Amino acid sequence: MVITLIIAGLAGGAMPLLIKWDDRKLHIALSLSTGIFLGAIFLHMIPESYASWAIENSATIVQDSSLQPYNMWTTVLISVVILYFLKAIFVKPQRNNELQQHIAVSYASFLGLSLHALTVGLSLSIPNLNTGIILGLVSHKIFESFSLASIFLLAQFNPKKIIMLVMLFTSITPIGMILGDNIFPELPAEYRATAGAIALGTFLYVSISELLPEVFHNKKDIQLKITLIIVGIIGVGMLHHD
Repeated sequence: MVITLIIAGLAGGAMPLLIKWDDRKLHIALSLSTGIFLGAIFLHMIPESYASWAIENSATIVQDSSLQPYNMWTTVLISVVILYFLKAIFVKPQRNNELQQHIAVSYASFLGLSLHALTVGLSLSIPNLNTGIILGLVSHKIFESFSLASIFLLAQFNPKKIIMLVMLFTSITPIGMILGDNIFPELPAEYRATAGAIALGTFLYVSISELLPEVFHNKKDIQLKITLIIVGIIGVGMLHHD
């Protein structure tokens, strides 16, 4: 299972590396990656995060269902605001500062995807995996690794660094499964719920505040970019791992 996910992730991450990119082509590929991120946020991560908070609340004395969305979105809001503050503090507004911003977005994307992958791994049990779950995980890893590699290219990471980061990312879900089965079998539900909400906040910030403006800051190929965003959303929407 571990090897399968790593191979799938490397396959997805290698796709952008096989093409000779210029700025125009890279922004077209980024359109697909942005659609994948948006689909992951609204069609997977929000339902999963809400379900995690519902499980956490059901295990406590307080049974007020109205607290479920409140607690979840409060955590998401805090994550988004912290990222804005960090950018304001550490990223200086210089005219030729695009590369520094792209690097920051790359690491924020890596962090958000990694947190999400870890929470997915912790919630799954290796002995209970079936073919449907495995295929869903493999499909997700291909899409997510493709998106990560595209963003890393925008930040001008070298191919060796991209492959290493993609390999690390694809290892996180299996590591989460092992930890969940052997070390943290009774991990409190609120920990997973909080990590999922932080990942969701990170993705919201990266997708809405960074990637979408980056995709459309140049009006060339506008129809193709819109089409690829929609394709990415639909593609992720068709994936299921449960």
